[in-house]
Amino acid sequence: MFDDLVLLAKGGFIVYHGAVKKVEEYFTGLGISVPERVNPPDHYIDVMEGIVTPSASSGVNYKELPLRWMLHDGVELHRDKIRHNFLKSGDLSYRRTPGIFQQYRYFLGRVSKLGLREAKIQAADYLILLLAGACLGSITNPSDQTFGDAGYAHSTIAVCE
Repeated sequence: MFDDLVLLAKGGFIVYHGAVKKVEEYFTGLGISVPERVNPPDHYIDVMEGIVTPSASSGVNYKELPLRWMLHDGVELHRDKIRHNFLKSGDLSYRRTPGIFQQYRYFLGRVSKLGLREAKIQAADYLILLLAGACLGSITNPSDQTFGDAGYAHSTIAVCE
């Protein structure tokens, strides 16, 4: 069904990116074997999260899996740069997401800021329309019989345009 598979560790580091058929071969080469009657993708995800530890003979720690993939993929980085990249990223797995009321509050704040931005634009538009209507209304000749009907029509046309 799928040709390629991407497995990510904590922090978004790539643990495996390649063909689905070669996943088991890659992890077996690292010394991580899948036990009987266990779904291989679930087992690999558990290993990447540190829930399941690989055998001690493999010598692989779950924190080293992204580094192993970089070495396997042919990325050449100095050891100190790789360590610096790992130290720079924080662990976001235990972050607390805001509740529904806090999210609603954020939403209202954003909507009100957007409304204020649009209010300035609308005020400028209505001011322009008011001036256009006043100019067109003053051009026409009002009479007592029509009560400035033509000026009203011109103002309406200016507002609608």
